[in-house]
Amino acid sequence: MKAMVTRLRHEKRLRLDGARLQWFLEQMDEDAAEEALCAALEGLARDLSRVTVLARAGDRASLDVAFRALVPAADRVGMCTLARVARDALHCISIDDSVAQAAVLARLARVGERSVAEVWDLRDMSV
Repeated sequence: MKAMVTRLRHEKRLRLDGARLQWFLEQMDEDAAEEALCAALEGLARDLSRVTVLARAGDRASLDVAFRALVPAADRVGMCTLARVARDALHCISIDDSVAQAAVLARLARVGERSVAEVWDLRDMSV
């Protein structure tokens, strides 16, 4: 008997709140908005990388702090899915479920990368 392997694709649609992103950008002039958005996206990318390092180190206290900072940072630029997954990760930490935490961290990596890329793409279209 020949074994078959099925590859599952993790492609759930992202939720970006365009109105929230627009509001964020309208709070300042065009140049300042560009700089603020770049800084926010770079900060989110850095935070996502930091979360991975902290998770590998098993530093739950620092992970909790990192996720609590990630949620409002993602919300501020309209990354609803990323903020929700970060809240899910906080819940996994609070109930000490390491298996669920590992699954949510993998999801966070996928969603985070796609969210940052999608906002970068939106930014490029508006220039």
